[in-house]
Amino acid sequence: CSFTDASGKPRHPLEFERVSCFLDTFSRSRRTAKQWSHLRQLGLDTLFLGAESGSLRVLKLLRKPGHPRLLKSLVQKLKQAGIKVNVIIMTGVGGKEMASEHVESTATLLNSLPLSESDRIQFSAFMPNEDSEYSHRADAQKLTPLTPLECRLQKKQICSLLKSGKGPTRSLYDVNQFVY
Repeated sequence: CSFTDASGKPRHPLEFERVSCFLDTFSRSRRTAKQWSHLRQLGLDTLFLGAESGSLRVLKLLRKPGHPRLLKSLVQKLKQAGIKVNVIIMTGVGGKEMASEHVESTATLLNSLPLSESDRIQFSAFMPNEDSEYSHRADAQKLTPLTPLECRLQKKQICSLLKSGKGPTRSLYDVNQFVY
């Protein structure tokens, strides 16, 4: 099935000017670069990727399957297809006890991705529900939550370790609550 405008240019079937979507980076999407290119032709402009952290331990605490290295090949396919990438990172997850590992591993992951000026790295302060599975696991491991100020400082620490020069915009992804 192919959708085009009067000039023959590919268009989205519902007449959207731009389409964005979210993908959990660990759901192991098996799309090829060609399939991503087809989605781009249909109007997919930006993909939001919930990376959360570059630390395998932090991801396991969140019960995220997979490995951070899987993100690199996905981002390469998206960039080959001409799709902009917004990588979402959580600050504060893992508490004070995993903070250094989270900062260093996340900066290493972000620096390994082929991101450009058209892309974005978004930081979201982790705000777990007190009765969530995450909170119970964090309590069992005696993890100390970061305050909102410490989350902002963690964002600055990660940004200070990122490659300098032209690259992705860095911004806040303001979501009041994640429930795990």
